[in-house]
Amino acid sequence: MAWSKTWTVVFRCYACSGKFTVRHVTFEKIEELHTVQPCPFCGAKPLAQQAQYEHLSKGHKLVELSDEMELVYRRPQQGDTWHFDPACSRWPTDDFIALEAAPRMEQMCNECSKKSRRNQ
Repeated sequence: MAWSKTWTVVFRCYACSGKFTVRHVTFEKIEELHTVQPCPFCGAKPLAQQAQYEHLSKGHKLVELSDEMELVYRRPQQGDTWHFDPACSRWPTDDFIALEAAPRMEQMCNECSKKSRRNQ
């Protein structure tokens, strides 16, 4: 699985008007999500209609798209070192554990840390 840039997307539900966030979405999937993602608040599922009945379609409205890179921490299932830079030579690509918050007690990759300091 190759790493690609991901986005954070915020939708407004067509039924209850609740705003909900979907994270780590590739650009190709954004258009599809508003017509398939159920609302986490009310459970409303979007309705896509054939072209002649398109005015009856119901989909969530895209209200925000953020391209800020989010840190994701990965470590191999059988490893003890966490990585957070996809450009790292040891970035786990399969059979890994992922976290969206920094691990508190475990070892961080030296290569990732060096790359991070250089980019600051």
